[in-house]
Amino acid sequence: MNDAINQLIDEWFAARAAIHATEKAEHPDVTDALGRVWVWSQGDLYRHDSMCWPLAATTNPNIGWPHRAVLDNPNYQWCETCKEGRS
Repeated sequence: MNDAINQLIDEWFAARAAIHATEKAEHPDVTDALGRVWVWSQGDLYRHDSMCWPLAATTNPNIGWPHRAVLDNPNYQWCETCKEGRS
């Protein structure tokens, strides 16, 4: 019985990995006007450092650098591009 359950769990993980790989292939990385690379997260959301925005926002040239107060917050992680762009 345990072997059957373990096999079902393994098959489920394999199926989820295949679905994620297919979704990832359908959502290539996006580079914004400031040179930051945004990686697909889920649905219409793309992630860069501690930010997650809809695709339309990441390709909007009016979206700029993170605010200084956010950059100074130790709860967030930022790349050198974001840190230097705001200095």
